[in-house]
Amino acid sequence: MNLAWWTLRSTPQRTIAPQRTIDTTTDDRHHNGRSTPQRAIDTTADDRPHNGRSTAQPRAFISYDRQYQFMVQTFKMTRVAHLAPYLSSFELKKRYREATHPVEGRRWQLLWLISLGWTIKEAAKVIGINYDYAKEIVKGYNQQGEIAILRKKLPPKKRPSHALLNTLQLEELRLSLKGESPDRGIWSGPKVALWIAQKTGRQQVGKQRGWEYLKNCGYSPQRPRPRHRKGDEFEQEEFKKNSISE
Repeated sequence: MNLAWWTLRSTPQRTIAPQRTIDTTTDDRHHNGRSTPQRAIDTTADDRPHNGRSTAQPRAFISYDRQYQFMVQTFKMTRVAHLAPYLSSFELKKRYREATHPVEGRRWQLLWLISLGWTIKEAAKVIGINYDYAKEIVKGYNQQGEIAILRKKLPPKKRPSHALLNTLQLEELRLSLKGESPDRGIWSGPKVALWIAQKTGRQQVGKQRGWEYLKNCGYSPQRPRPRHRKGDEFEQEEFKKNSISE
């Protein structure tokens, strides 16, 4: 009898937490008078502590692969571009301040900002240029240095020559203009065009081209002084004589 009592006292008793029930009959009751049965929720398994630690699981779980991809992408977006040590940050700023052409100024400003720790994307956004164009500028500077930043001057384009006369023929035309025209009158655009057609063997030369060559030789259109149709020539001559005598 004593042994049974000692065994009962020494054996730990396990207490079972009562279940918590939620009565939803009042909330789920429809207008037709019917009610839904009660729903019982057992929270003893979730709320029971294990060695003082909670067993609740996080709502969102990010895998290690996604975390690694996110870190790599963040590193690529924030990494600073490499600049070859041709010029210091102070010298890049000086080149930017002294640039006379706006294109060269923007290029030097981009390199100066990158030397201060800016990324290519941030510097390109501030300056207002394309991201791919900014990467080409940095790549050219690292490969060629200051020469890649300077603006390349393209050779002037040669316009197609539409000259009808060569140098010798043009000199011959100038000598002819000093004398009389073929009809012993004043040289004009149509007469010069006819002279060019005969000299070059062309069938026809436009009158406008004749005027162009006449102006190139230093001549201008000569027109007589306009006269009124009701003017008296005798009175005009008398007026000229009196004006000269005075």
